[in-house]
Order: sequence, then structure tokens, then C-alpha cells
Amino acid sequence: MGKRKYQTARVNRFDWEALAEEVEQQRIIVGIDVAKEKMVACVFDEGEAVLKTVRWSHPAETGELVALIERLRESAAKVSVAME
Repeated sequence: MGKRKYQTARVNRFDWEALAEEVEQQRIIVGIDVAKEKMVACVFDEGEAVLKTVRWSHPAETGELVALIERLRESAAKVSVAME
């Protein structure tokens, strides 16, 4: 079986405010695929549907991602983060 292709958005070019409004008072999960430099994360809703897939460079943009997840915590009922 071949690799599955999916589209990602750059972490700093995505409308996080719109996502924060979309997930207001919901429980969400941020699943992070940990790598040495090129990282990817998916944001899932309560039904485990993928809302957004983002990518960033570690360590240069990791702080920005953390700040954006903190922004989601302000509007969502609960934010869980899982790393693999």
C-alpha cells in the first residue's frame, strides 16, 4: 500500500480565529506527528473528523504553534494533545 497524500496549511498562514469560533465549546484533539524538523498536526472535533491539518518547521515555528493551541483553549471546552 502506498503512502496517503493529504493537504496541509502552513501554521502561520491559517485562520486560527475562524477555527477557534468553529470549535467553540467543543472538545477537540490536536494530534501531532513528531519529526526532527518538518512537523504535522491534525485538529479533530468531538466526532474525530479532521478539521484542519497544519505543518510547521521545528524548532523555528513550534512556539507559534503552541501559542495558537493556547488560543484554541480559550474557546474550546477542552483541548487534548497527542504526540506520536
